Amino acid sequence: MRNYIFSIIGAGIVCAVTGCLLDKKTAAGQILKILSGILMATTIISPLARIQFSDFSDYWNGITAGADSYVEEGRASAQESVRRIIKSQTEAYILDKATRMDLELAVEVELDDSNNSLPCGVIITGQASPYAKEVIGTYIEENLGIAKERQHWK
Repeated sequence: MRNYIFSIIGAGIVCAVTGCLLDKKTAAGQILKILSGILMATTIISPLARIQFSDFSDYWNGITAGADSYVEEGRASAQESVRRIIKSQTEAYILDKATRMDLELAVEVELDDSNNSLPCGVIITGQASPYAKEVIGTYIEENLGIAKERQHWK
């Protein structure tokens, strides 16, 4: 960029000096005026002749590749947020049922690895009678679709 600016300044100085040396009303002065204009136009436009369109395609490909990675990061972040929400809501759902039964439990829900992020297992920690375990287990199976084999009591 620095060389470009210096070349424009240099061309401007050359045009000004030659313009001062000749009378602009003469034929030679008129020709010099035209040539000075051509020199300035060429100096200003010459960087455009050196532009390669592959540079633009490389630049564009870089932008789109960057955009694709940002989109993927956003998608992954959104999926992780959805997973956290599903997990916390499912745990709250089970804890609400346990609280209504006067049980103090801790619940850890496991989600599957699919895009659906469905609850696929649960670890329940706390004291409960066999009857309460059966009621909560049936509740979890019927309402959340977590099979009793995937319900682990500690």
